[in-house]
This record gives sequence, C-alpha cells and structure tokens, in this order.
Amino acid sequence: MQLEGGPFVSDWWIKRSKNLVAYLNIDAFRGAEPKMATVPDQGLLNQKGGSSFPFCAFFDAQGDVLFEVNPKSRDDFDRGLKAAQLLIALRKKARDDPKDLASQAGAQLLDAIGRRQRKSVPRKKKKDLAATPELDPEALAIFERCEFEADFLEVLRNSGGSDAKAADLVIRMHRERRLPAAGSRYELAFYYYCAQSALHSKDATSAARFLDRLRALSFKQKASIRREIESELREMSKRLKALKNPAPAKKSKRKAGNTLGSAQSLD
Repeated sequence: MQLEGGPFVSDWWIKRSKNLVAYLNIDAFRGAEPKMATVPDQGLLNQKGGSSFPFCAFFDAQGDVLFEVNPKSRDDFDRGLKAAQLLIALRKKARDDPKDLASQAGAQLLDAIGRRQRKSVPRKKKKDLAATPELDPEALAIFERCEFEADFLEVLRNSGGSDAKAADLVIRMHRERRLPAAGSRYELAFYYYCAQSALHSKDATSAARFLDRLRALSFKQKASIRREIESELREMSKRLKALKNPAPAKKSKRKAGNTLGSAQSLD
C-alpha cells in the first residue's frame, strides 16, 4: 500500500491535482468483500470496472472514473492527467451550452479513449467523433496519438515476430505519414524499423536520416536501453558506410577468346 499511496500524498501529486482523485491498485484482492482489515478498498477495483493489475485511473469529485492510464513513466501519467482535466473542462462547456456540439463530441471522444479495462467503444465510433468540425485541438491530438499506437501495435502483431516484415509494414506507415507524436513510447521502435527498412532497400539518404533520429532519441532513454540502442546504431552505421562506399567489384579472369557472347561462343 505504501507504493500505491505514497506518490499521491507527495508534493509532486498535490501540485498537479486540482479536482481529481488518483487511484492505483497494483495487487489488492478483487473480491467484493474486504479480506484484510488493513486494506479497506479491496472491492473498489471491481466497482470501478477494473479487471486486472495494475489498474490506475482518475476519479472525479463524485468518485466516478474519468480516465484510465497505463503509467509506465511519469510522462504517461502526466498525459493521462491532462486528458482527464480536459475531459472535465469539455463536459462543463457542453453543459453550459447544449448547442456546443464540438465540446460534446470532444468529451465523448476522451471518455472513449480513457477506457482501458472498462467497456470499450468501437473504433469507428471514435473516428466519427474525431471528425466533428471545430473539435478541441488537444482532444484531437490525444486521439491521433492513440490511433497511431493502436496501428503500430497491430503492425507488430501482423509481423509474426519477423523484424524484416515489421520493417516493411512500419515504413509503409511512414510513407502514409502515420507518425508517432514526440515522446510516444513507441517513437524509438518506430524509427528503428524505418532505419532497418531503408538499409535493406539500399536507400542511403533515408537510412542516414533515420539513424540521426535514432541517435537523438537514444539520449532520452535510460542507461540500459541506451547501451542496447548504441550497439544497434554501431552495426547499422557500418551497413550505411558500406552503402555509401561500396567495395569495388572484383574483375573476373577469363581466358582470351572465351568471352561470353563472343562470336566464337555462338559457332
């Protein structure tokens, strides 16, 4: 419980929270009745629509779930927090002006995006909401980020574990301008596959550009990931150098008068 409760009573959380309650359940029992007197909220996971661990969500003042997050990093958590706060603001605008269709759509869209373990909303419905004229630009950016991540994960599933196939599918996404937002958890992997595809197709110019992008991204990673990426970068840089400076072709030695295609060979 110290891990679950500690961060949310710190100055870091207090400065960020305004009208929200954060709930994080890592491993408590899911039963409806409490099984331990020291853990009074054991039934809360089921009550709020959670089905697995970890479950992290923001509640409003009434205790209703606003937005669920999968906080693998502080940035992930902050993005979820901003989305929840925007959802509150758009719901208020929609209540104040029943004719504000854009705010209504934006609120519905954010509610749909923030459903990870609760009952989901069909993807087509979310796309229709995102197409609403004058939609809040921040809500649209959140939607586009989620759409990219869903597409990228689908590409990896469809690759069947083959890096070569994944690279072919990812470079197609790049050509279609389906790109990761800055700071996306998949940004590094996306440009890694783009670099692999460019090297495979012997496109030295694109490969150099993708490798530069990977180098810039590697500095933002934790040490263990950075070391792994640096190793990959060294190997890919060697391949790029070979592309830019191909070894001269070796001349084959043939006997005089035995040249393929000569008049003598056709006799």
